[in-house]
Amino acid sequence: MSWIDRFQGMHWNPPGNLGWLFLLLIPAAIFYAFYVYRRTEAPLTPGFRTVLSTLRGLLLLLLLAIIARPVISLAIPGGADRGVLILFDRSQSLELPGVETTRFEELMAAKLALQEEVGTQVPVTWVPFGHDIDEPLDTFDQPFELDPKGTSIAGALESGLSVWGGGQRPGAIILVSDGAQTQGADPVPIARRLAIPVSTVPLGSTRAVDDLSLVRVRSNREAFRGERTPVEVVLRQQGLESGNVNVKLFDVTDGQQVLLEEKAIAMEPSGAERKVTLGFKPTEPGLRFLEIVVEGKTGEATSLNNRRMIAMDVREDKTKVLLLSGRLTWDHTFLRRALEADSTLAIHSGYWRSGRFQALNSGLPLPAFNAEALREFRAIVLDHVQPRQLNDQATRAITEFVRAGGGLCFLAGGMPHASWENNPLAELLPVQVGRTGRMREVEARLGPASRRHVLFDPSVPGSAPLEAWTNLPPLSTASGFGALRSTGEALIVAKDAPNGTPLVSWSTTGAGRVLLLAAGGFWNWEFLSSAHRTSHGTMPAWWRRAVHWIAKPDVDTRLDIHPEDFVSGLGDPIRFVARVTDQSYQPLPGVSVDVAVNSIQGDSTSTYSLSLGGEQGFLSGAFEQLPPGRYRYEATASTDSQNLGTVDGVFAVDSLGAEMERLEANHELLSRIARATGGVHWNPDSLGTAFEALERISQGEEETEQVDLWDHPLTFALFVLLGSAEWLLRRRRGLI
Repeated sequence: MSWIDRFQGMHWNPPGNLGWLFLLLIPAAIFYAFYVYRRTEAPLTPGFRTVLSTLRGLLLLLLLAIIARPVISLAIPGGADRGVLILFDRSQSLELPGVETTRFEELMAAKLALQEEVGTQVPVTWVPFGHDIDEPLDTFDQPFELDPKGTSIAGALESGLSVWGGGQRPGAIILVSDGAQTQGADPVPIARRLAIPVSTVPLGSTRAVDDLSLVRVRSNREAFRGERTPVEVVLRQQGLESGNVNVKLFDVTDGQQVLLEEKAIAMEPSGAERKVTLGFKPTEPGLRFLEIVVEGKTGEATSLNNRRMIAMDVREDKTKVLLLSGRLTWDHTFLRRALEADSTLAIHSGYWRSGRFQALNSGLPLPAFNAEALREFRAIVLDHVQPRQLNDQATRAITEFVRAGGGLCFLAGGMPHASWENNPLAELLPVQVGRTGRMREVEARLGPASRRHVLFDPSVPGSAPLEAWTNLPPLSTASGFGALRSTGEALIVAKDAPNGTPLVSWSTTGAGRVLLLAAGGFWNWEFLSSAHRTSHGTMPAWWRRAVHWIAKPDVDTRLDIHPEDFVSGLGDPIRFVARVTDQSYQPLPGVSVDVAVNSIQGDSTSTYSLSLGGEQGFLSGAFEQLPPGRYRYEATASTDSQNLGTVDGVFAVDSLGAEMERLEANHELLSRIARATGGVHWNPDSLGTAFEALERISQGEEETEQVDLWDHPLTFALFVLLGSAEWLLRRRRGLI
């Protein structure tokens, strides 16, 4: 609509309401303009005098008009006349079947109907969206590509007004989609906040789609060379004919499919899930990429969901842990069960009986207590062990084991025992050791150091939040363990002691780590899981984490940079995390971490870069989108003064994303959006009445816009033009 069509009127706002004065000044200004050039003695032709008089008169009249402050009123269109924003889905799910054709063909038919019914009546802006919103199309029939990375209806609604090209908010929004959102928040409250009616056009069908799909894969993230590793595959078939399908497990680490195992499973069209277990024996250590493929069936909706990729870290051998218990207690039972539940640990358990340590009947054999035999182990756990239960040879072997880089967990227990004073093992502990005294029950709390320590980091999967450690059951303290040594650090302390008597502390001795638990009754702490509504198994997970930590070499923990998942789905962010510590394993401030990623598949030479953000040695960041394939990363950590080192590795982006996990359309979501905003939920075949409905529901009555002509740039330009024209003509005739 042009400004002429929108013109409603004009009024004046002269200063002091002296309109009568300006009416008198108008003829005076005209008379003055002509009088000046009639009286001039310069040799001017009558025509030239008329031109100069006219320019001077117009200039004076314009000046009077500016002083009188004219204002014009223009109508602002209301309702659908403001324009309609049409957001249409271009995600990969449009390749799936619709009611009679594909959803893509339904989209094109809906676009054509909307253009004929709405686009010919009011201004329309066409904006495609997938995982993100795109720029508006130049024409409604402009080609576009489908987006395999996901669908964010919430993001499209939230960002739609930012790409709207109109001068004011649109009168209505039309959303054309199958409703299958795979990313983002609930779009209903976002649509409601827009305060604009959102009408929806559903694509596809809510009926179950005939398809065979690989639903999920379950496997350990770690395996061991030479040990058969199971991979559980869950399939589902909806519709299609009954019959066997072949499921294959491939190793694709080197870029080629190497068949590891194949099985056939009978599938029925009922939609019930079926499970099949494949397996293989890794022959080489390292990170392996595995692909599970189920052979497709004729007539299925898509074959894209017939495969999945997983990653598995193959180790040379399990981490051997020696667990020695001086007596059978609840702590012993709880600790042994927690550690034996970790398939990456080989637990050699022994308890004191008949004057010696004996292996459990169902457990692994105990080694000889000498330095050579202990070299096969990465950690030793001494649970309620008394000094007399370790002879001089065993004591020396354990001391040498720790100083050479092994880990020691010393659980003193809450029962009477002989003093460790003057024992060589006492020199390994993070606290001073004295004579035994009276035992007592104490309440525990986290020490300041624990909040930045790896064992209490809540960002690690399965970890309890820090709040879960604020109300711990009491412990029975072991006497004879005193203040921290200069090399020790307290993680959990007694509440009632002025300086916080260390209950859980650690230190380094030589190249090894020592974790001391100077109390008993830790098995009670499992109840903190239910008290704080954390997942069951928090404390067993903490024990396993502690043993892995003391068993891990120093170099692996001071600089730890890796992707959270070594296989990400298409469209998922690839998140990197970094932990950088100093020589004392304290988080190192002022660290920057840069990650460079290169494709190692195909002819692609693209390089992607990312700088991780964070503080106090804990950093993270994410690549939002990467194409499918395998990648090599190189991460460098540094401070202003030095390079701290480089970590490299590989990860993969699967070609399967969330778009093919749910095949049915979600019309109920689209209906909720329309109801929440006062819009209409159309069927695609009822778009012939779309414009009538839009006029009825569209937002905004007709409004009036006031335009100050006296303060308008065009008015100023006209004033300068008239004055300049008169000046130039006078200059040509020598009047200046």
